[in-house]
Amino acid sequence: MLAVAAQGLSSHHYRVLSEADKLLQAGQAVEAAASLWPLIDGEQPPLPVYQYACRAAAEADYPAAQVLSCWQQAQRQFPNEKVPALQLAQHYLQHQRYAEALPLLKPYLNDADDDNVRYQYGYGLYQLGRHQEVLTVLVKPANAALPTPWLPLRSYSALALEDWRQLQQESERWLTQQAEQAQPWQLLAHALMQLDQPQQAATALELLSLLRPEQTRQPLQQLYMQQQAHNLAAECLANDKLTLHCLQQGYLAGKYQLTLEATKQLALTELPPAQQDQLLLLQGRLYSALGDNELARKHWQQVGKGALPQGLDGNTLKTLRQQREYHRGQGLLLIGQSYWLAQQWPEAQMTYRELERLPSFAGNAKALLNNLDYYTNLQ
Repeated sequence: MLAVAAQGLSSHHYRVLSEADKLLQAGQAVEAAASLWPLIDGEQPPLPVYQYACRAAAEADYPAAQVLSCWQQAQRQFPNEKVPALQLAQHYLQHQRYAEALPLLKPYLNDADDDNVRYQYGYGLYQLGRHQEVLTVLVKPANAALPTPWLPLRSYSALALEDWRQLQQESERWLTQQAEQAQPWQLLAHALMQLDQPQQAATALELLSLLRPEQTRQPLQQLYMQQQAHNLAAECLANDKLTLHCLQQGYLAGKYQLTLEATKQLALTELPPAQQDQLLLLQGRLYSALGDNELARKHWQQVGKGALPQGLDGNTLKTLRQQREYHRGQGLLLIGQSYWLAQQWPEAQMTYRELERLPSFAGNAKALLNNLDYYTNLQ
């Protein structure tokens, strides 16, 4: 009875809780919740009443809002108690109310048994896009191993920050604990490619293929193509005699700024009409990859508008016009996609209307216009 008194339980509360405990152990959560729920409507129920009542309500599949209300009431009445704070924070996290969960978790980050609390806090930060703080919070003293659940959060935070060196370190750390998992191998390969280490990236994907052979065939093919492009670009971009093929390899290798500068060495007017259009398409893609969408669209808009040579026979002229229409269509598709991604709906619609006037692209244009109408009507 001294223990009961210390917890602030009356004899009535004690009897109800004892019976409810037996019911819960017997798997009769509905009956336990029914006996406990009236107690939380009383005046200043003690904390154990909330702990049992909220737990029983959850196990009895009461509506989530009712269980949440139970823990909210407990936390309001006992603002300095750890159990209701952590239980309420967990419910907030489950219902994607991350900003409300963080203040409840923060006071307990430095508790001796704080690994799970710290993980939940880091998870909330990650969901709120506060990726740098995730890396600051999920730490241990020097040389101490990090808990395994922390490692994905740290790795994906580095990915979100596009900190490739950090991502390499985090994925390698993850692999020391879970080498059988596919995700850290994929992240390591991605980081190594971004760090211009294609051979090491290929090795990481080869090792991943032992774990997930059905998932890695296409990424490996793409990587080897990118690696080949990387090697070709390194050779020919340093050559005085640039070709359009060489520049395209530079784009595929991800050397956007270097390739863009190299494209300016080619005189547009000295190229055949088809290559003029291909160069404009490529320059637009390079500007887009570098984040300058306005200049990208400006280049794509010029595609298919250059003058055709004079004095050509009918068949050659027909072929050139077909090539021009194809390239013009490609340019308009890229412009439309650019406007779509920027959520500039009227401009995207106008671009697809123009695309619709090209006979070989009319069907694609109609489908895109229908999709655009459907999507914008949902907004």
